[in-house]
Amino acid sequence: VFKIFFASSTVLIAIVSNLQSIFMKIYRKSISYSQGVVRTLLQNKVAMVSLVFILFLIVVAIAGPIAFPDYEKTDLLHTLTPPSKEHILGTDELGRDVFTRLIRGTRTSLMIGFIAETINLVVGMLYGGIAGFLGGKADNIMMRIIDILMSIPQMLVMILMLTVLKKGIPTLI
Repeated sequence: VFKIFFASSTVLIAIVSNLQSIFMKIYRKSISYSQGVVRTLLQNKVAMVSLVFILFLIVVAIAGPIAFPDYEKTDLLHTLTPPSKEHILGTDELGRDVFTRLIRGTRTSLMIGFIAETINLVVGMLYGGIAGFLGGKADNIMMRIIDILMSIPQMLVMILMLTVLKKGIPTLI
């Protein structure tokens, strides 16, 4: 009886230790939501390349005007010149360096995009929050209004806004 008991307990201990080693291989420390997002982002190659490119554009937008402060300088003797060592992308019809103007335009484009998306985020959160808070018929009516607005072609709305509003950065935003 004792031999059977010791033999079965030895087998049981071996099974438990094997299960414990298997569990330790499967078990992984739990991570927070933000750590999971960062891990997923780091594993996505396209997202990482895009992130590096966007960071590069931001650095160019900030450092570009410091490195090339004379973006409006004209040189009428060198108009429409092809790319050279002096002018990486050549010059325009007024002799201005195209590369310097391109870098300066990056800052304006990023500013317009950032402000427009921030406004979009705030308005969308408020509208969605109100619709979710009120619920019922109000939510349904508000969602139908959004459906109608989404069915209108955006290009048509932009052309209409450009003809009605004054020219400038606020209109672009």
